[in-house]
Amino acid sequence: MHTNLIFIPILTLLPSLVFEARAEIFPADSLLRNGGFETTDPKTGAPSHWVCSDWSAKEARGKISLSSEAEGVAEGKKSARIKYEGKGSNLVVYQDVARRGVGSYSLTAKCKAYGGSVAYVSIVAFFGNEILQYENSGKVKGSEVWQEVVLPITTDAKTEKIRIILRSNGDAAFDEVSFVTTGKTSGAEPSSGTELRTKNSTLSSGEKADLDRKAKMSPDELAWEKVLEQNLGGFYLPLYKKAKAESRTTAWDYVTDDPALPRVLLIGDSISRGYTVPARKLMTGKVNLHRAPANCGPTSQGLKMLDVWLGDGKWDLIHFNFGIHDRNSKAEDYAARLEQIIVRLKLTGAKLIWATSTPLPDDSKTYKKGDCARLNAAASEVIEKHAIANNDLYSAIQPHLANYQNPGDCHFNGPGYEFLGQRVADAILSELAK
Repeated sequence: MHTNLIFIPILTLLPSLVFEARAEIFPADSLLRNGGFETTDPKTGAPSHWVCSDWSAKEARGKISLSSEAEGVAEGKKSARIKYEGKGSNLVVYQDVARRGVGSYSLTAKCKAYGGSVAYVSIVAFFGNEILQYENSGKVKGSEVWQEVVLPITTDAKTEKIRIILRSNGDAAFDEVSFVTTGKTSGAEPSSGTELRTKNSTLSSGEKADLDRKAKMSPDELAWEKVLEQNLGGFYLPLYKKAKAESRTTAWDYVTDDPALPRVLLIGDSISRGYTVPARKLMTGKVNLHRAPANCGPTSQGLKMLDVWLGDGKWDLIHFNFGIHDRNSKAEDYAARLEQIIVRLKLTGAKLIWATSTPLPDDSKTYKKGDCARLNAAASEVIEKHAIANNDLYSAIQPHLANYQNPGDCHFNGPGYEFLGQRVADAILSELAK
């Protein structure tokens, strides 16, 4: 009898003891504490070991709340719910992990984003207070179904600390967050000149230059750099990196916004890329001119990637074009996709300007004569239906093709892009003045 009296209370306590231990180490190999959000701070009710902050501005512009959610969890009994009331747009929940030297890791999380919010995760590697690397995952938007995001990283030799960040711009939930080692680590900083030279010798001169360039960037610049690395692809990304290594200006350079000026976004293919820099120069001091982080391609790509290109900021005007990459599409299919894109763009509240696609050369086997004119005609009906301003670049440059268009190519020479940039700047400034 005495044995049973002792044994029963132990069994009663055991599940809670096991559960509390599991809450701290979920999953078993994770470097994070409370990645399942099962334990809470007794004073605040928020998940323990996690810090909540607003990175939208230097001063708080609203009210943030971080709580343990008991409903609709992905794992266990609770999840983390972050909400924001105010004007903020960069809400973070983070936890620091002490890790030194080179190592390969993977961050995994389940995310929900309510309403029009987005949710994603980031990894930042530090040397002291210096940011060495800044990685962002893909975004989950407006989904009340749990979606998993995975973000790998290989840290630099100088790494001393890694910050794991859960991010949202409004109302989101997170669960099953784990940060695990996926490769051997090299330990701390190289202990000798020979070891340092050996480690650095594994990097190409281009990789070293790229790391040196990133070391000088602000967190916002690093975030933009990551967006480019995720979206420019195998053709444009090397060109961009090479240009920056040579200190040349590109269409995708980070733009530091002047809050007194309107924010304008250019969406389009390589023709749009070509006139971005000329248009930006012409509107210096008048407009913050940004460019979508891609060669935007056909309307089908636009439907998939528009949320990425729009980002989280507010736009005052969007100048956009699709056409040359749709040249093999039926006009009605192209127009239907363009209609969907316009509906999404109008939700931003920005003024819109449509740019007609520039002419295709007649002396090329790559292009079929009249394709752009055919698609421009199909687009015109959609543009008129939505009462959108029309920047007719096709007609503007048509008389000058002999001087401005490359032989047998849809692209233009320097003076040609200067010409188009002037037309784009004029259209944007005119529409903003209305």
